[in-house]
Amino acid sequence: MSNRDFHRVLLQMLVILTLYCKCPGSTEPRCSRFQFEERMLEKLIRLEVAMEQMKDQTSVTGNRLENCMHEMDRLTLDLNDAKDEHVELKKDLANFKTGLLNSIEEKSRVPTILFKATKVSNKTPNQGQIIVFKETLSNYGNGYDNNTGIFDAPVSGSYFFTVHLCPEPGAYIVSHLINGGRILTTDSNYDKDGLVCNTSEAVVYLEKQSKVWVEIFNSEPKIKEDYHRFSYFTGVILHI
Repeated sequence: MSNRDFHRVLLQMLVILTLYCKCPGSTEPRCSRFQFEERMLEKLIRLEVAMEQMKDQTSVTGNRLENCMHEMDRLTLDLNDAKDEHVELKKDLANFKTGLLNSIEEKSRVPTILFKATKVSNKTPNQGQIIVFKETLSNYGNGYDNNTGIFDAPVSGSYFFTVHLCPEPGAYIVSHLINGGRILTTDSNYDKDGLVCNTSEAVVYLEKQSKVWVEIFNSEPKIKEDYHRFSYFTGVILHI
C-alpha cells in the first residue's frame, strides 16, 4: 500500500469516527477527543504492524523468488553444459566406433602372400645345403627368393608350407623345413624303383622378416625330376 492510499484510508476512518461520536439524538455517550485519539492511535499501530509484517513477508518472498531465479539460471547453464558434453560424447563414441571398425577391418584383411617354386637347381645337394627351387610359378608378396631358396615373410602371421620331393631309385632323401634354425617338419623318403614321391607340410606363425627354407639332412641324396614327377616348395599366409 502506498502512502497516498494509506492517507486516503486514514481520512475515511476519521470521518466515520467523527460522525459516530457526534451523531445527534444518539443515546450513546459522545466520544471524547482523548478516546478518539487513543482509538485512532491503536488502529494506526495495528495497521503499521500489519504493513511491516506484509513488508517482511513480501521481502522474504522476493528473496525466495530471486534465489529460485538464480537456481533456474544455474540449472539452465548446467543443462546447456550437459547438452554440450552429450554432443561431445556422441562425437567421441562415433570416432571410437569408426576407429575400432577400421582397426578390426585392417587386422582381419589378409594380404595376398603365396608362392610356389619348382625344379631344384642341384639334384645332388650336399648334407646341410639349402635346396633352391629355381623356377617360380607364383610369388605374390615377393617373399620367396629363387636365387637362395629362402622365403622371407613380408608380414607377421600364420603360414602354411608344403615341400614335395622325389628320390632317384634306390636313394634316400631326408630333408628339414627350417625356420631360422628351428626344424618345423622332417621328410624322409626311399623307393628302390624311384616311383614314389613324398610330401611334408607345416603350419607356423612367423614374425615379419622371419626366414623359412628346405635343407638336406642326409648325405648323398639324389632328387629325381622328369616328365611325370617334379619337386616343389610352396607357402601361403592364412591370417594375420
